[in-house]
Amino acid sequence: MRKDNSDTLFLGINLIPHDSTVFYYDLEKDDVFALSTERVTRLKHDGTSISPAINELMRYMSDMSYEKFKNIDVSIGYENDPFFNIDNLTAWRKEREINNILGKQKFKNNVRVLPNKFLFLLKSIAKLPDSFCFLKHYFLEILNKVFFTKKPKFDFSEKINSWENVFRYLKSDLRECRLNNITYNHYDHHECHCLGAYYFSGFDKCFSISLDHEGDNYFSKVYLCSHGKMTEISSSKVCWYGDRYITVGKIYEKITGYLGFVMGSDEGKVEALAAYGNYDNELYKKLLESTIINDNHEIIIYKDAIHYISNNYLGYIETMISKEDIAAAVQKYIEDVVVNLVQNLIQKYKVDSACFSGGCFGNVKLNMAVYTNTTIKHQYIIPAFSDSGVAIGALIKRLGDISLIDINSFRKKKFHMPYMGPEYTREEINSAIKLSEYNLNVIDLEDVWPDEVGQLIANGEIGAIYHGRAEFGPRALGNRSILADVRNPDSRDRLNNTIKGRPLFQPFCPSILEEDRNELFEDSYPNKHMTCAFKMKNEYALKYPAAVHIDGTARPQFVESTDNGNFYRVLKKIKDLIGHGIVINTSFNKHGRAMVLTPEHAIQDFVDSKMDFLCMDGYLIKR
Repeated sequence: MRKDNSDTLFLGINLIPHDSTVFYYDLEKDDVFALSTERVTRLKHDGTSISPAINELMRYMSDMSYEKFKNIDVSIGYENDPFFNIDNLTAWRKEREINNILGKQKFKNNVRVLPNKFLFLLKSIAKLPDSFCFLKHYFLEILNKVFFTKKPKFDFSEKINSWENVFRYLKSDLRECRLNNITYNHYDHHECHCLGAYYFSGFDKCFSISLDHEGDNYFSKVYLCSHGKMTEISSSKVCWYGDRYITVGKIYEKITGYLGFVMGSDEGKVEALAAYGNYDNELYKKLLESTIINDNHEIIIYKDAIHYISNNYLGYIETMISKEDIAAAVQKYIEDVVVNLVQNLIQKYKVDSACFSGGCFGNVKLNMAVYTNTTIKHQYIIPAFSDSGVAIGALIKRLGDISLIDINSFRKKKFHMPYMGPEYTREEINSAIKLSEYNLNVIDLEDVWPDEVGQLIANGEIGAIYHGRAEFGPRALGNRSILADVRNPDSRDRLNNTIKGRPLFQPFCPSILEEDRNELFEDSYPNKHMTCAFKMKNEYALKYPAAVHIDGTARPQFVESTDNGNFYRVLKKIKDLIGHGIVINTSFNKHGRAMVLTPEHAIQDFVDSKMDFLCMDGYLIKR
């Protein structure tokens, strides 16, 4: 029987040091809300505060005054690191700010007062590698004193090495939202990952497997799930050797940094670069030799691996092979480790379904390798696979413990798509357009806008669509998306070079009608979230070159009418015009900024890019 908790607001949270997120389940309305702080601040992977996301939740709950809640019950999934302190947190935040400040409109007026020479220096400092972090942080301190003068309410000298201090920090943050009478619950990081994936997968009996850099001193856990219950059957501890440690996720992250990308953010660039290289080299062999999976399904990494990801060793390797080969080596390494783990589990437990979570499973080629090279029959990757998804599991764990929900609460058709963020009305969008400082050419297409957008794309134009609730997770799934013609081989270069500002080797994902899936792909399953790559048939890879990577794979979103009615109509119009319902679909944001959330964000990123059009819930803006 459901207990009476009508005066309590239950929230699931992830925070510190990255991907701060709030997750809320409305028991009465059977509705969910999920949002990461980065969408509000536009600072990618922002992990320093939860209050911006909670303020958006309060706006969403405007018809239900949060003041009626006498108690706030917060459940946290947090990668408890005894060596982490608040100084690291503030330095991290400032580093994110300097890397984003020059492209953020809200800071532009401040930045313009700087002399041009100092502005050039600031840009140069922001591009320095992590090895120069001391210099970067020195200039960040100067920037902070000049532009960010608001003093924190928490003593930044205190170490966050105990839950008492974590709760104190969170309590000070939640005062920004006028939330008091707060109680806290902490749950295991990987259990939260696995809970969220299992409950949203729709599977009854399966494995739930997490894999990431580290969380609560583990980097992977495996649960056997059945009838809503999870039983832990394997866990891989962080492999410590003296004061240094190694994990599968850290290996990939460290090589990401060596190749000149941002660790913890740009791993997808390594995945893309790997397709240009050859994995059969010394680095791949050494990494694989240093890693075993024992009879208990634990991943053990030997000390030698620490040497193999050192700058000295990687520098030595690069004298013999290319950076593309280095990327290919680490990509093949992670694929082999996970494929072996999954296949061993299937053989022992005779279970052929699995759901996956944790940052490592943001790697679509890894997920393709599991689907292709094991005897798995059904797999599901939670759309919020990063630590943002931990907030889901934390709340599920709490509500389950007090018998407010069971697994059937999230098995409904309405939750199969992650449209769980804020939504803005046409009136709010129209107001943002009118109040914009830019001279915008606007036509109100009303309800016929999907057909018009489909026509524009088929004509070769590139533009963004903005409507409905924001997606939860890093993938744009038709509500905050930039769209382009898949037939034009120049679409990818134009998107990368002039619109988003990304490296030219990065591919883009297509959204495709589910009804066209089997015709276009060799082997696939109806994946709706762009979380797995598949091989496109050669004839269609040639016909739609902008939809595939150099290796002939694509990371598609397969769309049905019940998933997203308006986006489905866009694809149907394109199918009428070109023969298949297929379009390039990439997240609506300039490179380096988080995906747009508000109408103001959308207008700003449209103005800052060279897109041809922006369609906001029927309001068509053209250049």
